[in-house]
Amino acid sequence: MVHMKQKFTYELEVKFNKEFRYHTKIYQDIMEEILPKKIEQKYYKDALNWFFYRDRKVPLYEKHSIQRIEVYEEDRILTIYAKKQTEMFKNVKYLAYKTGWYFYITGAPLKKDIVSKIIDDIPNHKKKISFTWSISKNITMDLIPIESRINRNSYLLKIQDQDSTQEITILLDAGLDKDGIRILRSQVKTLNLIFISHAHYDHTCGLMDLINDFKTTPIISSRTTFEFFILYNWHVGSLFKNNQDLIKEIILRYYFIKNLDIIEINKDFRLKFFYAGHMPGALMFYIELGGYKFLYTGDFTYYDYFPIAGVKTQQKLLPRKIDFCLVEGTSSSQQYDAPSHIFSVLKDKITERIRHYNRILILADYGSTAMVYFFTLFYHFRKSQKQNGLEALRPNIYMTENLKRFFQILTFNNESIHPYLQKNIGLDYNPFQSAIIKWLEGYRDLKRAIEKGGIFILHDANLKNKLAQKAVELISKYKNNVILLCGPLRERPSIELASGNDRITLDSNIINNKSFIWNRLYPSLLLNLHADEIQLYKLLQKINPEKICFFHQNPSKLTEVRMNLKRNFKELESMAIYPYSEDQIQLISEK
Repeated sequence: MVHMKQKFTYELEVKFNKEFRYHTKIYQDIMEEILPKKIEQKYYKDALNWFFYRDRKVPLYEKHSIQRIEVYEEDRILTIYAKKQTEMFKNVKYLAYKTGWYFYITGAPLKKDIVSKIIDDIPNHKKKISFTWSISKNITMDLIPIESRINRNSYLLKIQDQDSTQEITILLDAGLDKDGIRILRSQVKTLNLIFISHAHYDHTCGLMDLINDFKTTPIISSRTTFEFFILYNWHVGSLFKNNQDLIKEIILRYYFIKNLDIIEINKDFRLKFFYAGHMPGALMFYIELGGYKFLYTGDFTYYDYFPIAGVKTQQKLLPRKIDFCLVEGTSSSQQYDAPSHIFSVLKDKITERIRHYNRILILADYGSTAMVYFFTLFYHFRKSQKQNGLEALRPNIYMTENLKRFFQILTFNNESIHPYLQKNIGLDYNPFQSAIIKWLEGYRDLKRAIEKGGIFILHDANLKNKLAQKAVELISKYKNNVILLCGPLRERPSIELASGNDRITLDSNIINNKSFIWNRLYPSLLLNLHADEIQLYKLLQKINPEKICFFHQNPSKLTEVRMNLKRNFKELESMAIYPYSEDQIQLISEK
């Protein structure tokens, strides 16, 4: 029974302009039912009073989760922003019959993450970077590999002026360890600039050591990359969780750049940055010096993978006739299925399973692939809802609080997401606060959610995360459930599960899997946010390089790639960087 003494706190705003984004198939269906029957439209205050104090179908905890209500009287729409809305949505037709209003139900707006708040409170966080480097036209540029192996990427550009003793040193990425810093120290006395292409571990793992070792060197990256880096390391040794002042200390030397930014050194020397795809915030680094053009791709994808903008988005703006391109070659010897095919099969199979009340578990990196899977499924089910109204499948998508923090960053720092989304957030809809998103705070939430059913997007594919292990344990009990492991599988349990072993050990707990493992039947239909051979060729056709040097590549793969390259780019000289002993790296040229 609902008691009148209950107090509900929420923001209320009456709006007079029409919001056509709310005129969905569900809205049309409901209006077509209540208008002919002349259902009375209560005064909005009376409608809300009935809803909060007399309605008995929507539970109190859902009503208390409402944070904001917008009133569109002419259209008979009450927009409800709530953290919990399952029963509200189920009863949307009932609410309309009782009040004469259509309840448009959406998620509560995300708040800024604590990392974003800390940065915003730093007065000079928007400062611009400039240099007083003085370089003549008589220069040499050397590329020196510092680290290039599994989980390590760091490359030194050494620019020397032959008319003076001036030397400029730029470190491309900070994926290095203590030995890497020792090698770096043997090459330079001072470091003029550190560029971070994106936030993944193999490009940032040595950043804190570099900050301590090179105490005055400025660092540049996109703001998203910096905030993602902080989140990836938030719980690692409680580095930032227990020392938030450390973020403020780093910002003193940190400068944020974004897509298409230009840093002019002088009329013959400039730096420019481009979307790299791969993950939100990832950028390519371009340097033009005395007419010489050098491009470092970092990890990249040519295509767009929402919410990530790939190289294709800005292909007309890329520089042409590059002299030297340091290019990622992780998957350059492979050809993936077309993204449209991958996602088409995924959406069809998941829809089929959801229709039969099965559970879907997707284990992926929360800073990249997890977001792409969410957006793919979000658009799919939203489209179905627009077409089919109340009859449409509308499964909940459950995600962890850690993933929520990445969403919060993109919500308030949206220059790192696809331009289409930049334009539509706030104008059409905000997918980051969709009502189908349910946030999991722990094991109890997970267990209750799995009982209800839906889609679960959790971290991580290598099954080290406790919540991911619990999800596998619960979902693997039933044969029609689905588990998809996405990303590089490096740990024994995930490798065995993907390759066919149904009896695996997770932290001494033996699991006998009965579920459908996506990786086994569809090994080529997995999302890989590294450019394959086709994407590599598309990039090379645009920039037309004279020489390319692969990283994330080994000689045997390079030989295979080079044979194909020669067919399409006859004059192109190709090289690769790889380690030839534990502490040495060499650059190999394939003639």
